[in-house]
Amino acid sequence: MCILPYPDGNWRDFFGFIGRAELAADPRFGDVAQRVVHIDQLYQLVEQHAALQSTDSWMAFCDRVSIPCMPVLELEQLEHDPHVVAIGLMELVDHPSEGRYRHLRSPLRFSATPGPAALQTRCHRPPAVEDFMPMAAPACHN
Repeated sequence: MCILPYPDGNWRDFFGFIGRAELAADPRFGDVAQRVVHIDQLYQLVEQHAALQSTDSWMAFCDRVSIPCMPVLELEQLEHDPHVVAIGLMELVDHPSEGRYRHLRSPLRFSATPGPAALQTRCHRPPAVEDFMPMAAPACHN
């Protein structure tokens, strides 16, 4: 889970959620300047407590109090993530010699012209095995 409290109010909410509301008054964590000085202690605290709640619990809490957060996904989960699907982040692309593969599209989109991913797939093909290992290529195809 990636949890990103930044302003003082986010930290107060975070400390309350983990059952450590008194830390909001701790001089080490009271303002951004002191949090930066004590960042290692703060990150250790976040790491310890992040594991004690489920991802769904963190998401609900963070959404409720406007703390940026996002689950950290396994690679296998990425293509099925609702946000990834909704924005069309992954697309199937045809490689001239290797066949069809999943490609992360560019996050840039333009209203009147194709984005960089469309241009890239027309202008530059992703490398083939032979591009990296010309001497080993025959062995790879046996």
